[in-house]
Amino acid sequence: MALMSRTASMSRIKRGLLALGGAAAALSAACGAASAEVIGKSTPGEIGFEPAASQIARDIFFFHNAILLPIITAVCLFVLALLIAVMVKFNERANPTPTRTTHHTGLEVAWTIIPVLILVVIAIPSFRLLSEQLILPKGDFTIKVTGHQWYWSYNYPKSQDGGFGFVHQGRQGSETGPAPPFDGRQ
Repeated sequence: MALMSRTASMSRIKRGLLALGGAAAALSAACGAASAEVIGKSTPGEIGFEPAASQIARDIFFFHNAILLPIITAVCLFVLALLIAVMVKFNERANPTPTRTTHHTGLEVAWTIIPVLILVVIAIPSFRLLSEQLILPKGDFTIKVTGHQWYWSYNYPKSQDGGFGFVHQGRQGSETGPAPPFDGRQ
């Protein structure tokens, strides 16, 4: 009798472990599918930029991650260190008689020149990126999108096997009518 109850409990444990393993596998598959890279769509709980669809976007990501983040991290840590140093060095207990010094020319020059140099380091690659963004790649097709007061109309040109349009009604019950055909000219 004891042997039967032991084997029955062992089989229950095995079934429970199999069920737990199956649930873990299903959760793992769902998480893998949810974390798959989707271009042009953000996902809930995501931190950072959407995946890049062009070389300019990859350059912007590099600029942000390799240039801007280290600079702002260094500046924040430096300011934090200065604040802590000032709190420790110039509190009333450590410095009961404060000094009457009001100016320090070297310090004033440094806190003017260093931020300017940091901004120049940031400006050079950012201007290059801005100028690259002015060169638009050739599109695969043309869509004429017109914003009206409460809705949008979309027209596809006849020259690209289109010649049709449709209206997206932003509000239920809007009387908008069909979009006029678009031949590719303004």
